[in-house]
Amino acid sequence: MMPNRRIKSKQSELLAPLPGGIQERARAKVGASAVSQLVWLIEVLNRSEESIALGTEQERGILEAEIVAFAERIGQPSAGKSSILSPKEMIELFRDIRGSILAIFQGAPFEITIPAVSYMSADGGPPIYMGNPEALFRLAVTRLLETERERIEICARPGCDNLFVRRKRGLYCSLRCSQLEQFKRYVARNSPAE
Repeated sequence: MMPNRRIKSKQSELLAPLPGGIQERARAKVGASAVSQLVWLIEVLNRSEESIALGTEQERGILEAEIVAFAERIGQPSAGKSSILSPKEMIELFRDIRGSILAIFQGAPFEITIPAVSYMSADGGPPIYMGNPEALFRLAVTRLLETERERIEICARPGCDNLFVRRKRGLYCSLRCSQLEQFKRYVARNSPAE
């Protein structure tokens, strides 16, 4: 087993992730492009609250690592107990953001409350925000949606209500929803008139 590598910075001493570790897998899952990050975000927001609440400790750790990976393009989470999100906090966070996105489709402005973060810029380097993962996640969501909000749609299948990232002229969140609607239209066309 490889020992942890330590990186010294002006602010503090941070643990560098080991290659192939949970954080590297989380970064790969979230992706580097805006579209891949938007796809990941929408998938997370479509997850059922039960799947988050009843998930194992390992699944919660993976989801938390993905949240950090999504937010790290904005800044670095503060360390300590406040940097750990409970399943209940994750559920509330995702419910709030999903509700804000759904409100857009009803004509409301996009509005997300972002808890306090610290801004730091040293020696002409890029600006860095520091705060708890929830604050950084909310900030990362707003930054992403500033440019990519037009790609988000609600599934056209009645009763589905899943969000999805529209590609070309897509109307449905999945192949399953598309096929269900095609079957419904087929049955309506081919059923005998009464």
